[in-house]
Amino acid sequence: MAIFWGLAAWTTISLVCTIFLVIGGKAEAQSQTNLVAAVADLTPNQGIIDQRPKGRETGLPIPRYVSFRNGKTNMRVGPGIQFELRAVYNRQWLPMQVVAESGHWREVQDWEGTRGWVHKDLLSSRRTARVSSRLVDLTRQPLANSPLVARLSRGVIAGLKSCQGDWCFLEVDDVKGWLPRHQVYGTFSHEDFGSTASKNPLRFIGLP
Repeated sequence: MAIFWGLAAWTTISLVCTIFLVIGGKAEAQSQTNLVAAVADLTPNQGIIDQRPKGRETGLPIPRYVSFRNGKTNMRVGPGIQFELRAVYNRQWLPMQVVAESGHWREVQDWEGTRGWVHKDLLSSRRTARVSSRLVDLTRQPLANSPLVARLSRGVIAGLKSCQGDWCFLEVDDVKGWLPRHQVYGTFSHEDFGSTASKNPLRFIGLP
């Protein structure tokens, strides 16, 4: 009889332990589920469009596009007038890409990849584009079969008023129209901005 009651007690204890283990396992699983949910709630928004670093002098994105303010611009090998000239540009409103900042100087890069330093007072925030293809069609609408407005040759400088998708809206003197984005230098492939209704070219807020 003692053996019988001993077995019964052992069975009861085992059953209780099993129940606690099951309950404990469910509680642990629920705790892990809650932790995952909490982590998901803290995940930052991934919809950030512009993740470019900011210039240490201006706080503006690096790289970014600017243009030459004057008809003659000296590019130097370093950020100061004590550095020798690397190139001299004789075109106003040439688009350039700012790739670094140092005091009052900006390191810029042209459409051929040439880099050098230019004083910020020689730069403008006016957005322009340089035609990079030999001969391109400026159209009335951003469509390949849209009516022709004008033909532009390589090297033409135009005001950059808007870019949407694969097309950019340009102004050359009093002529306006659309051009495929890949046919100009002066805009990033992911960059959409501006409006065709705007009378002024896009400008950065702040110094070049």
